[in-house]
Amino acid sequence: MGEGCEILSQRAMALAQPPEKIATEKTIQVVEFLLASEIYAFELKHVKKVLPLNEAVVLPGTPAFVYGITNYMGQIVSVLDLRKFFDLPIRGDDPQYKILILQVNRIQVAVIAEEIIGVKDCDVAKLQTELPTLTGVRSRYLKGVSPQQTIVLDVVSLLDDESLIVK
Repeated sequence: MGEGCEILSQRAMALAQPPEKIATEKTIQVVEFLLASEIYAFELKHVKKVLPLNEAVVLPGTPAFVYGITNYMGQIVSVLDLRKFFDLPIRGDDPQYKILILQVNRIQVAVIAEEIIGVKDCDVAKLQTELPTLTGVRSRYLKGVSPQQTIVLDVVSLLDDESLIVK
């Protein structure tokens, strides 16, 4: 019985040690979607729901990048068209388009996606944070571009921007 207690004690001591720094490369999960023939992505932790675009109500008199509003869990959420905000080409509305409900803290907003590609792991260490081809407003919200050319947007920076607030 003494030898068994000693083995258990050694195991307990080994398990009680602080964990070593296992990962030197941090990965994040992202939701990839298509806009104007380019693949964009948001961190999955900020995407709360994907809904059909037809659940959005168009609001006249708002800036061009505000597509309208939608009801999400009893709250009115603004629907943004990043194609207009980023000055990307628009081929017209398609009933197959989706909206991604994004949330940071208590702020919720929806963003139009032409097509949802799926969820994927993304290595943060391999993201390029500066690209000469990504200029203007898109570069302000850039988290990075993956080796596969997915443009990962920073949801926190996007939702903190004062220019998105409609008065």
